[in-house]
Amino acid sequence: MAVKAIQHDDLERDVIFNYPPQRIVSLCPSITETIFALDAGKRLVGKTEFCIHPRHLVDSISNVGGTKNVDMAKIKALNPDLIIAEKEENTRSKVDKLEVDFPVFVFDVENFNGALKMIMKLGELLNREEQSHKMFNQIRQRFVEKNSLQIKKNAVYLIWDKPLMAAGKETYINSMMEMAGFQNIFKGGEARYPKTSIAELESKKPEYILLSSEPYPYAEKEMKWYAKKFPAAEIRLVDGEMFSWYGARMLKAANYFEELKKTLLL
Repeated sequence: MAVKAIQHDDLERDVIFNYPPQRIVSLCPSITETIFALDAGKRLVGKTEFCIHPRHLVDSISNVGGTKNVDMAKIKALNPDLIIAEKEENTRSKVDKLEVDFPVFVFDVENFNGALKMIMKLGELLNREEQSHKMFNQIRQRFVEKNSLQIKKNAVYLIWDKPLMAAGKETYINSMMEMAGFQNIFKGGEARYPKTSIAELESKKPEYILLSSEPYPYAEKEMKWYAKKFPAAEIRLVDGEMFSWYGARMLKAANYFEELKKTLLL
């Protein structure tokens, strides 16, 4: 039987909801995947169009639009007893509108440790503490085991083409670059996702240029172009999900980083 619970979210708000929640809407792809991994996927009634994992299970869940442009009417029709959002993924204006009618718990994940904290808190929200503790411990152990090789070379992680944009400070991507052994050349800047230029990249002389598969889908042609433009740098296409999806995806990221480092020029 459901009871009323109060949980403090990452925006320092008290969120009151039926516990354990039985009708959940997730507005963040990483969190949707993690809910399934915590064996609570059957309670999901709504997700965004970008919630694509696990592929064989998410298609049966109602689509409520994009992470930035959720369909308010669709969510109201689903009548959730808990909506789970994320500060970077979802706009504050949408969260404010949703919480007029429904409890909305907002996470704010900016780094590796914050992602581990999210897993533990999600377990509390869903009455899946045992599963979240197991995932937490597995992720920590895998990164301890796989993180022995530290490259510590300067790198840039590009996320968009026009305008040219990179991952900067206080981002989960920056944290995962460090976990993978890279030093982010934009870590010391003011912007979290700074706009840059080819001329600026040339002046900074990155030893590694990482071209992400998302949100901009960098491909072979871009890699060849950058290889010609930056002959002294190592250019790599990288799986954006491994660098930017947290939660359950981190179980695969440690192995991915280890294999990536094995193929890099040291």
